[in-house]
Amino acid sequence: MSQIRKRQLALRKEPHVVALADKIEIKNQIAVLEFGKETATSISTFSDRMLATIKSSNLEKSTKMMNNLNKIMDRFDPKDFLEEEKKQGIIKRLFSRSKQQLQGILSKYDSISKEVDAVFNEIQKYEVEMKKNTVELENMYDENLNYFHSLSEHVAAIEVKVEETKRQLPALQARAEQGDQEAAMEVDTIQRGIELLEQRQYDLEIAQQVSFQSAPQIRLMQKGNNNLIGKINSAFVTTIPVFKQGLVHAVTMQRQRLVSNSMAELDKRTNEMPVSYTHLTLP
Repeated sequence: MSQIRKRQLALRKEPHVVALADKIEIKNQIAVLEFGKETATSISTFSDRMLATIKSSNLEKSTKMMNNLNKIMDRFDPKDFLEEEKKQGIIKRLFSRSKQQLQGILSKYDSISKEVDAVFNEIQKYEVEMKKNTVELENMYDENLNYFHSLSEHVAAIEVKVEETKRQLPALQARAEQGDQEAAMEVDTIQRGIELLEQRQYDLEIAQQVSFQSAPQIRLMQKGNNNLIGKINSAFVTTIPVFKQGLVHAVTMQRQRLVSNSMAELDKRTNEMPVSYTHLTLP
């Protein structure tokens, strides 16, 4: 706030601020009360827009979808791809349970892959909206900055006008003390105008503070959007492709392992058959 005050003092020397102060009609009470009204009203409307933007933001929904995506991916179980303990004969195990086991694994991970795709497609829609929202917030930030500058100039103009008007009072008050009734009425009018101007200054300073406090809020909303967009892009580039590739690799390896085990067992049985046959045909 001290820096705002320093800037305010510097503005009082600017030609356009001095020109703005010259336009203030100290004796026109309505004009004084409405000085800077357009900018102050715009700040109120701007605050409503910010609130609407927060309410319509899909940040929370997107975060929820990301969490759902994580839960789906957590269903990946490495145990699905470990060797089953050999409690049964290998022929029976391979030809009775292995096919059923592989079909179950394929079905489970095909379902997971589809769920991942469905959730991710929804997240992509939110990403598009968040990008638009981030651009809109940037425009709002610039708009708010313009409001802040305008309010600062109006406040500085009031200060210039009040100081200038107060310098006129001693001469008028001296005339009033000497019995000049017209001067006395002039003093009363000017004092009332100063009071109204100072009240108007207070109102505009409140609006100025609202504008000042809106800036970090806008940046905070942008940061939230950008962080989530970054996570989504990271999922695009790394997480989802790696996860899917891992599924393909794991299922393929499981299938190859089952085929390899089946072939090895068949080879073993084939090699044992001549010995068994010879044993059975001996006299």
